[in-house]
Amino acid sequence: MEPTISIGSGWKILEGMTINAYQTQQQVLEEILTQNLHTEYLSQFLNGHSDKEHFKTKVPVVDYEDIKPYMERIANEEPSNIILAETVTALTRSSGTSAGRPKLMPLTDSELDRRTYDQGKRMQLLFVRPEIKAPSGLPTRSILTSYLICKNFEKHESSLHTSPIATILCSDSKQSMYCQMLCALLQRNEVVCVGLVFGSTLSMILNKPNPELADLIEDICNAKSWEGIIKKLCPGTKCIDAIVTGSMAQYIPMLEFDCGGIPLVSKCYASSEGLLGINLKPLSKPCDTCYTLVPNMAYFEFLPVHENNEEERSKKEVIEVVDLVNVKLGQCYELVVTTFIGLYRYKVGDILKVTGYHNNAPQFQFVRRKDAFLSIDSEKTAEDELAEGILQAKLFVGQFQLQLVDYTSAVDISLIPGHYILFWELKMEESSKSPELRPSIIEECCYIVEQSLNFVYRASRMGNSIGPLEIRVVKHGTFDALMEFSVSKGFSVSQYNTPRCIKLEEALKILNSRVVGRYFSQQLPGYKILKWKLNKSM
Repeated sequence: MEPTISIGSGWKILEGMTINAYQTQQQVLEEILTQNLHTEYLSQFLNGHSDKEHFKTKVPVVDYEDIKPYMERIANEEPSNIILAETVTALTRSSGTSAGRPKLMPLTDSELDRRTYDQGKRMQLLFVRPEIKAPSGLPTRSILTSYLICKNFEKHESSLHTSPIATILCSDSKQSMYCQMLCALLQRNEVVCVGLVFGSTLSMILNKPNPELADLIEDICNAKSWEGIIKKLCPGTKCIDAIVTGSMAQYIPMLEFDCGGIPLVSKCYASSEGLLGINLKPLSKPCDTCYTLVPNMAYFEFLPVHENNEEERSKKEVIEVVDLVNVKLGQCYELVVTTFIGLYRYKVGDILKVTGYHNNAPQFQFVRRKDAFLSIDSEKTAEDELAEGILQAKLFVGQFQLQLVDYTSAVDISLIPGHYILFWELKMEESSKSPELRPSIIEECCYIVEQSLNFVYRASRMGNSIGPLEIRVVKHGTFDALMEFSVSKGFSVSQYNTPRCIKLEEALKILNSRVVGRYFSQQLPGYKILKWKLNKSM
Protein backbone atom coordinates (compact mmCIF):
# COMPACT_ATOMS: atom_id res chain seq x y z
CA MET A 1 0.00 0.00 0.00
CA GLU A 2 1.52 3.30 -1.13
CA PRO A 3 0.48 6.63 0.46
CA THR A 4 -0.47 8.42 -2.79
CA ILE A 5 -3.71 10.17 -1.79
CA SER A 6 -3.63 13.94 -2.32
CA ILE A 7 -4.65 16.40 0.38
CA GLY A 8 -7.82 17.30 -1.52
CA SER A 9 -8.83 13.69 -2.05
CA GLY A 10 -8.00 12.86 1.56
CA TRP A 11 -10.22 15.68 2.80
CA LYS A 12 -13.15 14.42 0.69
CA ILE A 13 -12.70 10.94 2.16
CA LEU A 14 -12.59 12.37 5.68
CA GLU A 15 -15.71 14.44 5.05
CA GLY A 16 -17.54 11.37 3.81
CA MET A 17 -16.54 9.32 6.85
CA THR A 18 -17.48 12.00 9.37
CA ILE A 19 -20.82 12.75 7.68
CA ASN A 20 -21.56 9.02 7.71
CA ALA A 21 -19.88 8.33 11.05
CA TYR A 22 -22.52 5.85 12.23
CA GLN A 23 -22.46 3.81 9.02
CA THR A 24 -18.65 3.83 8.90
CA GLN A 25 -18.46 2.58 12.49
CA GLN A 26 -20.87 -0.28 11.76
CA GLN A 27 -18.82 -1.29 8.71
CA VAL A 28 -15.59 -1.26 10.75
CA LEU A 29 -17.08 -3.44 13.49
CA GLU A 30 -18.56 -5.86 10.94
CA GLU A 31 -15.20 -6.16 9.17
CA ILE A 32 -13.27 -6.78 12.38
CA LEU A 33 -15.73 -9.38 13.69
CA THR A 34 -16.06 -11.19 10.36
CA GLN A 35 -12.29 -11.50 10.03
CA ASN A 36 -11.67 -12.66 13.60
CA LEU A 37 -14.87 -14.48 14.57
CA HIS A 38 -13.19 -17.88 14.83
CA THR A 39 -10.21 -16.81 16.89
CA GLU A 40 -9.90 -18.43 20.30
CA TYR A 41 -10.61 -15.17 22.09
CA LEU A 42 -13.83 -14.21 20.31
CA SER A 43 -15.12 -17.78 19.99
CA GLN A 44 -15.53 -18.10 23.74
CA PHE A 45 -17.97 -15.17 23.74
CA LEU A 46 -19.70 -15.07 20.33
CA ASN A 47 -20.14 -18.77 19.51
CA GLY A 48 -20.20 -18.08 15.77
CA HIS A 49 -22.38 -14.92 15.90
CA SER A 50 -20.90 -11.79 14.32
CA ASP A 51 -23.76 -9.31 14.84
CA LYS A 52 -23.38 -6.15 16.90
CA GLU A 53 -25.99 -7.20 19.49
CA HIS A 54 -24.06 -10.33 20.46
CA PHE A 55 -20.83 -8.36 20.49
CA LYS A 56 -22.27 -5.72 22.83
CA THR A 57 -23.88 -8.17 25.24
CA LYS A 58 -21.35 -11.02 25.27
CA VAL A 59 -17.85 -9.56 24.76
CA PRO A 60 -16.62 -7.95 27.99
CA VAL A 61 -14.94 -4.57 28.34
CA VAL A 62 -11.35 -5.34 29.37
CA ASP A 63 -8.05 -3.75 30.33
CA TYR A 64 -4.48 -4.87 29.67
CA GLU A 65 -4.32 -7.32 32.57
CA ASP A 66 -7.21 -9.26 30.99
CA ILE A 67 -5.46 -9.72 27.63
CA LYS A 68 -1.90 -9.94 28.93
CA PRO A 69 -1.95 -13.79 28.99
CA TYR A 70 -2.75 -13.80 25.24
CA MET A 71 0.12 -11.43 24.50
CA GLU A 72 2.49 -13.61 26.52
CA ARG A 73 1.30 -16.75 24.74
CA ILE A 74 2.02 -15.16 21.34
CA ALA A 75 5.43 -14.06 22.59
CA ASN A 76 6.07 -17.63 23.71
CA GLU A 77 5.55 -19.28 20.32
CA GLU A 78 1.80 -19.91 20.25
CA PRO A 79 0.10 -18.97 16.95
CA SER A 80 -1.18 -15.41 16.79
CA ASN A 81 -4.60 -16.58 15.56
CA ILE A 82 -5.63 -17.06 19.19
CA ILE A 83 -6.69 -13.40 19.01
CA LEU A 84 -6.21 -12.31 15.39
CA ALA A 85 -6.79 -13.96 12.02
CA GLU A 86 -4.11 -11.88 10.28
CA THR A 87 -0.50 -12.85 10.88
CA VAL A 88 1.21 -10.88 13.63
CA THR A 89 4.58 -9.70 12.31
CA ALA A 90 5.87 -8.03 15.48
CA LEU A 91 4.99 -7.18 19.04
CA THR A 92 5.18 -3.51 19.96
CA ARG A 93 6.03 -2.11 23.38
CA SER A 94 4.18 0.89 24.80
CA SER A 95 6.23 3.70 26.34
CA GLY A 96 5.48 2.35 29.80
CA THR A 97 5.69 5.75 31.46
CA SER A 98 2.07 5.70 32.64
CA ALA A 99 1.88 2.21 34.12
CA GLY A 100 5.54 1.90 35.07
CA ARG A 101 6.16 -0.98 32.65
CA PRO A 102 5.71 -1.40 28.88
CA LYS A 103 2.71 -3.27 27.49
CA LEU A 104 2.95 -5.66 24.55
CA MET A 105 0.64 -5.07 21.59
CA PRO A 106 0.38 -7.07 18.32
CA LEU A 107 1.31 -5.46 15.02
CA THR A 108 0.49 -6.51 11.45
CA ASP A 109 1.66 -5.29 8.06
CA SER A 110 -1.77 -3.90 7.20
CA GLU A 111 -1.85 -1.94 10.48
CA LEU A 112 1.46 -0.29 9.60
CA ASP A 113 0.00 0.68 6.22
CA ARG A 114 -3.05 2.09 7.99
CA ARG A 115 -0.86 4.35 10.14
CA THR A 116 1.32 5.65 7.29
CA TYR A 117 0.59 9.18 6.15
CA ASP A 118 2.45 11.88 4.26
CA GLN A 119 4.58 14.47 6.07
CA GLY A 120 6.12 17.81 5.11
CA LYS A 121 9.76 18.90 5.30
CA ARG A 122 10.48 18.41 8.97
CA MET A 123 13.08 18.32 11.70
CA GLN A 124 12.85 16.49 15.03
CA LEU A 125 14.86 14.02 17.06
CA LEU A 126 13.52 10.46 16.80
CA PHE A 127 15.20 7.30 18.00
CA VAL A 128 14.87 3.56 17.61
CA ARG A 129 15.33 1.03 20.36
CA PRO A 130 17.03 -2.35 19.80
CA GLU A 131 14.42 -5.02 19.27
CA ILE A 132 14.14 -8.05 21.52
CA LYS A 133 13.29 -11.47 20.16
CA ALA A 134 10.40 -13.20 21.89
CA PRO A 135 10.70 -17.01 22.33
CA SER A 136 8.37 -17.32 19.34
CA GLY A 137 10.92 -15.48 17.19
CA LEU A 138 8.68 -12.44 16.79
CA PRO A 139 10.54 -9.14 17.19
CA THR A 140 9.40 -7.04 20.17
CA ARG A 141 9.91 -3.31 19.70
CA SER A 142 8.25 0.09 20.12
CA ILE A 143 5.58 1.09 17.62
CA LEU A 144 7.75 4.02 16.56
CA THR A 145 10.68 1.70 15.81
CA SER A 146 8.39 -0.51 13.75
CA TYR A 147 7.24 2.52 11.80
CA LEU A 148 10.76 3.84 11.17
CA ILE A 149 12.14 0.55 9.86
CA CYS A 150 9.18 -0.25 7.59
CA LYS A 151 9.59 -0.05 3.83
CA ASN A 152 6.91 2.63 3.42
CA PHE A 153 8.89 5.07 5.53
CA GLU A 154 12.18 4.56 3.75
CA LYS A 155 10.60 4.57 0.29
CA HIS A 156 8.09 7.41 0.58
CA GLU A 157 8.98 9.64 3.50
CA SER A 158 12.70 9.69 4.30
CA SER A 159 13.43 12.31 1.63
CA LEU A 160 10.94 14.69 3.27
CA HIS A 161 12.97 15.07 6.48
CA THR A 162 16.32 16.48 7.54
CA SER A 163 17.78 13.41 9.28
CA PRO A 164 19.32 10.59 7.22
CA ILE A 165 17.75 7.27 8.05
CA ALA A 166 21.12 5.95 9.18
CA THR A 167 21.26 8.54 11.97
CA ILE A 168 17.82 7.52 13.24
CA LEU A 169 18.55 3.79 13.11
CA CYS A 170 21.72 4.29 15.14
CA SER A 171 21.33 2.34 18.40
CA ASP A 172 23.45 4.83 20.37
CA SER A 173 20.89 7.54 21.21
CA LYS A 174 23.53 10.17 22.06
CA GLN A 175 25.41 9.69 18.78
CA SER A 176 22.09 9.63 16.93
CA MET A 177 21.01 12.89 18.59
CA TYR A 178 24.28 14.62 17.69
CA CYS A 179 24.12 13.55 14.04
CA GLN A 180 20.44 14.45 13.66
CA MET A 181 21.01 17.91 15.15
CA LEU A 182 24.01 18.46 12.92
CA CYS A 183 22.10 17.45 9.79
CA ALA A 184 19.16 19.68 10.73
CA LEU A 185 21.44 22.69 11.29
CA LEU A 186 23.13 22.12 7.96
CA GLN A 187 19.69 22.29 6.32
CA ARG A 188 18.38 25.07 8.56
CA ASN A 189 17.06 27.19 5.69
CA GLU A 190 14.98 24.30 4.32
CA VAL A 191 13.17 23.46 7.57
CA VAL A 192 9.51 24.50 7.54
CA CYS A 193 8.33 22.41 10.49
CA VAL A 194 10.11 21.31 13.64
CA GLY A 195 8.51 17.96 14.33
CA LEU A 196 8.93 14.51 12.84
CA VAL A 197 12.30 14.25 11.07
CA PHE A 198 14.15 12.32 8.42
CA GLY A 199 16.14 13.26 5.28
CA SER A 200 18.56 12.26 2.55
CA THR A 201 21.65 10.16 3.15
CA LEU A 202 24.44 11.35 5.41
CA SER A 203 26.98 11.31 2.61
CA MET A 204 24.86 13.74 0.59
CA ILE A 205 24.86 16.30 3.41
CA LEU A 206 28.22 16.08 5.17
CA ASN A 207 30.27 16.52 2.05
CA LYS A 208 32.51 19.36 3.24
CA PRO A 209 33.15 21.62 6.26
CA ASN A 210 31.14 24.84 6.46
CA PRO A 211 32.98 27.24 8.81
CA GLU A 212 30.71 30.17 7.92
CA LEU A 213 27.63 28.25 9.05
CA ALA A 214 29.44 27.10 12.18
CA ASP A 215 30.30 30.70 13.07
CA LEU A 216 26.72 31.85 12.45
CA ILE A 217 25.25 29.12 14.68
CA GLU A 218 27.79 29.90 17.40
CA ASP A 219 26.85 33.60 17.32
CA ILE A 220 23.14 32.74 17.59
CA CYS A 221 23.68 30.40 20.52
CA ASN A 222 25.96 32.87 22.32
CA ALA A 223 23.22 35.51 22.45
CA LYS A 224 22.27 36.76 25.93
CA SER A 225 18.75 35.34 25.56
CA TRP A 226 17.55 32.26 23.73
CA GLU A 227 14.10 33.71 23.16
CA GLY A 228 13.03 32.71 19.65
CA ILE A 229 16.08 30.44 19.23
CA ILE A 230 14.25 27.99 16.93
CA LYS A 231 13.20 30.76 14.55
CA LYS A 232 16.76 32.06 14.50
CA LEU A 233 18.32 28.67 13.82
CA CYS A 234 15.69 27.59 11.28
CA PRO A 235 14.24 30.85 9.87
CA GLY A 236 11.83 29.11 7.49
CA THR A 237 10.02 27.17 10.21
CA LYS A 238 6.24 27.54 9.98
CA CYS A 239 5.15 25.44 12.97
CA ILE A 240 6.33 23.35 15.90
CA ASP A 241 4.85 19.85 15.92
CA ALA A 242 4.65 18.75 19.56
CA ILE A 243 2.27 17.11 22.01
CA VAL A 244 0.98 19.91 24.24
CA THR A 245 -2.13 18.32 25.75
CA GLY A 246 -2.68 16.84 29.19
CA SER A 247 0.32 17.04 31.48
CA MET A 248 2.45 18.18 28.53
CA ALA A 249 0.69 21.56 28.71
CA GLN A 250 3.15 22.67 31.38
CA TYR A 251 5.84 22.96 28.67
CA ILE A 252 3.84 25.42 26.57
CA PRO A 253 5.39 28.61 28.08
CA MET A 254 8.89 27.22 27.59
CA LEU A 255 8.14 26.20 24.00
CA GLU A 256 6.57 29.56 23.21
CA PHE A 257 9.66 31.30 24.59
CA ASP A 258 11.95 29.20 22.37
CA CYS A 259 9.70 29.45 19.30
CA GLY A 260 9.45 33.21 18.93
CA GLY A 261 5.83 33.23 17.75
CA ILE A 262 5.89 30.02 15.69
CA PRO A 263 2.57 28.17 16.15
CA LEU A 264 2.54 25.04 18.32
CA VAL A 265 0.72 22.23 16.52
CA SER A 266 -0.45 18.93 18.01
CA LYS A 267 -1.56 17.20 14.84
CA CYS A 268 -2.84 13.78 15.86
CA TYR A 269 -4.05 11.58 18.69
CA ALA A 270 -2.16 8.30 18.66
CA SER A 271 -1.17 5.56 21.07
CA SER A 272 0.23 2.03 21.03
CA GLU A 273 -3.32 0.88 20.30
CA GLY A 274 -3.47 2.81 17.03
CA LEU A 275 -3.57 6.12 15.19
CA LEU A 276 -7.01 7.20 16.39
CA GLY A 277 -7.70 10.88 15.71
CA ILE A 278 -6.53 14.04 14.00
CA ASN A 279 -6.55 17.74 14.83
CA LEU A 280 -8.64 19.48 12.17
CA LYS A 281 -7.78 22.94 13.56
CA PRO A 282 -4.01 22.66 13.99
CA LEU A 283 -3.47 26.42 14.34
CA SER A 284 -5.83 26.79 17.29
CA LYS A 285 -4.34 27.71 20.66
CA PRO A 286 -2.69 24.78 22.46
CA CYS A 287 -5.27 25.00 25.27
CA ASP A 288 -8.03 24.56 22.67
CA THR A 289 -6.50 21.50 20.97
CA CYS A 290 -9.09 18.86 20.19
CA TYR A 291 -9.11 15.75 18.03
CA THR A 292 -11.68 14.22 15.72
CA LEU A 293 -11.68 10.44 16.07
CA VAL A 294 -11.44 9.01 12.55
CA PRO A 295 -14.39 6.58 12.17
CA ASN A 296 -12.56 3.99 10.04
CA MET A 297 -9.49 3.56 12.26
CA ALA A 298 -11.23 1.49 14.96
CA TYR A 299 -14.62 0.84 16.49
CA PHE A 300 -15.00 3.37 19.30
CA GLU A 301 -16.99 3.07 22.52
CA PHE A 302 -17.02 5.19 25.65
CA LEU A 303 -17.43 4.63 29.37
CA PRO A 304 -18.96 7.70 31.08
CA VAL A 305 -16.73 9.22 33.76
CA HIS A 306 -18.54 11.16 36.45
CA GLU A 307 -17.22 14.14 38.35
CA ASN A 308 -15.60 13.95 41.77
CA ASN A 309 -13.36 11.07 40.68
CA GLU A 310 -16.14 8.50 40.68
CA GLU A 311 -14.67 6.26 37.97
CA GLU A 312 -14.47 3.40 40.46
CA ARG A 313 -18.17 2.88 40.95
CA SER A 314 -19.85 -0.07 42.59
CA LYS A 315 -19.33 -3.35 40.81
CA LYS A 316 -23.08 -3.89 41.07
CA GLU A 317 -23.76 -0.76 39.04
CA VAL A 318 -24.53 -1.38 35.37
CA ILE A 319 -22.39 0.99 33.32
CA GLU A 320 -23.74 1.87 29.91
CA VAL A 321 -21.11 1.83 27.18
CA VAL A 322 -21.83 4.57 24.64
CA ASP A 323 -21.20 4.46 20.87
CA LEU A 324 -19.22 7.17 19.05
CA VAL A 325 -22.27 9.02 17.72
CA ASN A 326 -24.14 8.94 21.05
CA VAL A 327 -21.68 10.78 23.31
CA LYS A 328 -22.87 13.99 24.98
CA LEU A 329 -21.31 17.41 24.64
CA GLY A 330 -19.31 18.40 27.72
CA GLN A 331 -19.24 14.85 29.17
CA CYS A 332 -15.99 13.02 30.01
CA TYR A 333 -15.47 9.42 28.91
CA GLU A 334 -12.89 6.68 29.12
CA LEU A 335 -12.02 5.51 25.60
CA VAL A 336 -12.72 1.88 24.65
CA VAL A 337 -11.53 0.53 21.28
CA THR A 338 -12.00 -2.53 19.11
CA THR A 339 -9.17 -2.58 16.59
CA PHE A 340 -7.78 -4.41 13.58
CA ILE A 341 -4.87 -5.73 15.71
CA GLY A 342 -6.87 -7.99 18.02
CA LEU A 343 -8.02 -5.64 20.77
CA TYR A 344 -11.72 -6.11 21.53
CA ARG A 345 -13.54 -3.62 23.79
CA TYR A 346 -10.18 -2.62 25.22
CA LYS A 347 -9.90 0.28 27.66
CA VAL A 348 -7.12 2.55 26.41
CA GLY A 349 -6.91 4.36 29.76
CA ASP A 350 -7.36 7.88 28.38
CA ILE A 351 -10.03 10.24 29.70
CA LEU A 352 -11.48 12.41 26.91
CA LYS A 353 -13.97 15.28 27.01
CA VAL A 354 -16.46 15.96 24.19
CA THR A 355 -15.92 19.53 22.96
CA GLY A 356 -17.82 19.66 19.68
CA TYR A 357 -18.53 17.94 16.39
CA HIS A 358 -17.15 17.80 12.86
CA ASN A 359 -20.17 16.84 10.81
CA ASN A 360 -21.51 13.82 12.73
CA ALA A 361 -18.21 12.81 14.31
CA PRO A 362 -17.56 14.13 17.84
CA GLN A 363 -14.39 16.00 18.74
CA PHE A 364 -12.55 15.35 21.98
CA GLN A 365 -10.04 17.06 24.20
CA PHE A 366 -7.51 14.86 25.98
CA VAL A 367 -7.95 15.32 29.74
CA ARG A 368 -5.63 12.84 31.44
CA ARG A 369 -4.63 9.23 31.91
CA LYS A 370 -7.14 7.37 34.07
CA ASP A 371 -4.72 5.75 36.51
CA ALA A 372 -2.41 8.72 37.05
CA PHE A 373 -3.62 9.84 40.45
CA LEU A 374 -2.52 10.22 44.04
CA SER A 375 -4.48 8.79 46.94
CA ILE A 376 -3.89 8.36 50.67
CA ASP A 377 -7.29 8.44 52.36
CA SER A 378 -10.68 8.66 50.64
CA GLU A 379 -9.51 11.36 48.21
CA LYS A 380 -8.29 10.80 44.65
CA THR A 381 -6.25 13.55 43.01
CA ALA A 382 -6.15 13.19 39.23
CA GLU A 383 -3.31 14.21 36.92
CA ASP A 384 -5.15 17.18 35.41
CA GLU A 385 -6.18 18.46 38.84
CA LEU A 386 -2.60 18.35 40.10
CA ALA A 387 -1.41 20.02 36.90
CA GLU A 388 -3.78 22.95 37.52
CA GLY A 389 -2.32 23.42 41.00
CA ILE A 390 1.21 23.26 39.59
CA LEU A 391 0.29 25.92 37.03
CA GLN A 392 -0.90 28.26 39.80
CA ALA A 393 2.36 27.71 41.70
CA LYS A 394 4.40 28.30 38.52
CA LEU A 395 2.75 31.67 38.07
CA PHE A 396 3.69 32.52 41.63
CA VAL A 397 7.40 31.53 41.43
CA GLY A 398 7.65 33.29 38.07
CA GLN A 399 7.38 36.57 39.96
CA PHE A 400 10.74 35.71 41.53
CA GLN A 401 12.45 34.86 38.21
CA LEU A 402 12.18 31.15 38.97
CA GLN A 403 11.24 28.59 36.33
CA LEU A 404 9.93 25.07 36.92
CA VAL A 405 11.90 22.75 34.63
CA ASP A 406 9.92 19.59 35.38
CA TYR A 407 8.00 17.85 38.12
CA THR A 408 6.52 14.58 39.29
CA SER A 409 4.69 13.37 42.39
CA ALA A 410 4.43 10.52 44.87
CA VAL A 411 2.76 9.64 48.16
CA ASP A 412 4.59 9.00 51.42
CA ILE A 413 2.73 6.66 53.80
CA SER A 414 5.78 5.76 55.90
CA LEU A 415 4.43 8.13 58.56
CA ILE A 416 0.93 8.72 59.90
CA PRO A 417 -0.73 10.69 58.46
CA GLY A 418 0.64 10.17 54.96
CA HIS A 419 1.22 13.12 52.64
CA TYR A 420 1.77 14.10 49.00
CA ILE A 421 5.28 14.79 47.71
CA LEU A 422 6.11 16.94 44.68
CA PHE A 423 9.59 16.65 43.18
CA TRP A 424 10.53 19.96 41.55
CA GLU A 425 13.53 20.89 39.43
CA LEU A 426 13.92 24.68 39.37
CA LYS A 427 16.23 27.12 37.63
CA MET A 428 16.63 30.85 37.26
CA GLU A 429 15.00 32.34 34.18
CA GLU A 430 17.37 32.51 31.19
CA SER A 431 19.96 30.52 33.13
CA SER A 432 20.67 26.84 33.70
CA LYS A 433 22.04 27.48 37.19
CA SER A 434 20.29 26.09 40.25
CA PRO A 435 18.73 29.00 42.18
CA GLU A 436 19.20 29.98 45.79
CA LEU A 437 15.78 29.46 47.32
CA ARG A 438 13.98 31.28 50.09
CA PRO A 439 12.01 28.70 52.09
CA SER A 440 8.99 30.98 52.38
CA ILE A 441 8.55 31.02 48.59
CA ILE A 442 8.46 27.23 48.20
CA GLU A 443 6.33 26.83 51.33
CA GLU A 444 3.81 29.21 49.78
CA CYS A 445 3.88 27.04 46.63
CA CYS A 446 2.93 24.03 48.77
CA TYR A 447 -0.09 25.95 50.05
CA ILE A 448 -1.05 27.18 46.56
CA VAL A 449 -1.08 23.63 45.20
CA GLU A 450 -3.05 22.32 48.18
CA GLN A 451 -5.61 25.10 47.93
CA SER A 452 -6.30 24.16 44.30
CA LEU A 453 -7.00 20.48 45.03
CA ASN A 454 -10.42 18.90 45.46
CA PHE A 455 -12.78 19.34 48.38
CA VAL A 456 -12.18 15.83 49.75
CA TYR A 457 -8.42 16.42 49.89
CA ARG A 458 -8.80 19.75 51.67
CA ALA A 459 -11.31 18.29 54.14
CA SER A 460 -8.91 15.43 54.84
CA ARG A 461 -6.11 17.92 55.48
CA MET A 462 -8.26 19.87 57.91
CA GLY A 463 -9.23 16.62 59.61
CA ASN A 464 -5.56 15.61 59.84
CA SER A 465 -6.03 12.36 57.93
CA ILE A 466 -3.58 13.72 55.32
CA GLY A 467 -0.41 15.57 56.26
CA PRO A 468 0.97 18.83 54.79
CA LEU A 469 2.01 18.67 51.16
CA GLU A 470 5.78 18.59 50.65
CA ILE A 471 7.91 19.94 47.80
CA ARG A 472 11.32 18.33 47.43
CA VAL A 473 13.55 20.47 45.24
CA VAL A 474 16.02 18.38 43.26
CA LYS A 475 19.29 19.42 41.69
CA HIS A 476 19.82 20.33 38.05
CA GLY A 477 19.69 17.34 35.67
CA THR A 478 17.58 15.10 37.90
CA PHE A 479 14.82 14.59 35.35
CA ASP A 480 17.42 13.83 32.67
CA ALA A 481 18.72 11.12 34.99
CA LEU A 482 15.17 9.82 35.42
CA MET A 483 14.77 9.60 31.65
CA GLU A 484 18.12 7.84 31.26
CA PHE A 485 17.04 5.30 33.88
CA SER A 486 13.82 4.63 31.97
CA VAL A 487 15.70 4.27 28.68
CA SER A 488 18.10 1.80 30.31
CA LYS A 489 15.05 -0.29 31.20
CA GLY A 490 13.99 -0.50 27.55
CA PHE A 491 11.72 2.54 27.20
CA SER A 492 11.94 4.47 23.92
CA VAL A 493 13.60 7.90 24.02
CA SER A 494 11.14 9.24 21.46
CA GLN A 495 8.07 7.99 23.35
CA TYR A 496 9.27 8.97 26.81
CA ASN A 497 7.40 11.58 28.79
CA THR A 498 7.89 12.36 32.45
CA PRO A 499 5.50 10.27 34.57
CA ARG A 500 3.44 12.57 36.80
CA CYS A 501 3.00 9.98 39.53
CA ILE A 502 5.95 7.82 40.56
CA LYS A 503 5.39 4.47 42.24
CA LEU A 504 8.47 2.53 41.12
CA GLU A 505 10.96 2.26 43.99
CA GLU A 506 14.04 2.50 41.76
CA ALA A 507 12.77 5.74 40.24
CA LEU A 508 11.99 7.17 43.68
CA LYS A 509 15.55 6.38 44.80
CA ILE A 510 16.92 8.40 41.89
CA LEU A 511 14.76 11.37 42.81
CA ASN A 512 15.42 11.21 46.55
CA SER A 513 19.18 10.89 46.05
CA ARG A 514 19.18 14.29 44.32
CA VAL A 515 17.04 16.28 46.77
CA VAL A 516 18.62 19.60 47.82
CA GLY A 517 15.75 21.00 49.89
CA ARG A 518 12.51 19.90 51.55
CA TYR A 519 9.61 22.29 52.17
CA PHE A 520 6.16 21.77 53.70
CA SER A 521 2.92 23.67 53.54
CA GLN A 522 2.65 25.91 56.61
CA GLN A 523 -1.10 26.52 56.33
CA LEU A 524 -4.26 24.45 56.25
CA PRO A 525 -6.08 24.80 52.92
CA GLY A 526 -9.51 26.38 53.24
CA TYR A 527 -12.74 25.83 51.39
CA LYS A 528 -12.72 29.14 49.54
CA ILE A 529 -11.38 29.77 46.07
CA LEU A 530 -7.64 30.40 46.06
CA LYS A 531 -6.66 34.04 46.26
CA TRP A 532 -3.02 34.89 46.87
CA LYS A 533 -1.15 38.13 46.72
CA LEU A 534 2.47 38.64 45.91
CA ASN A 535 4.49 39.73 48.88
CA LYS A 536 7.89 40.95 47.86
CA SER A 537 9.01 41.05 51.47
CA MET A 538 8.75 37.25 51.82
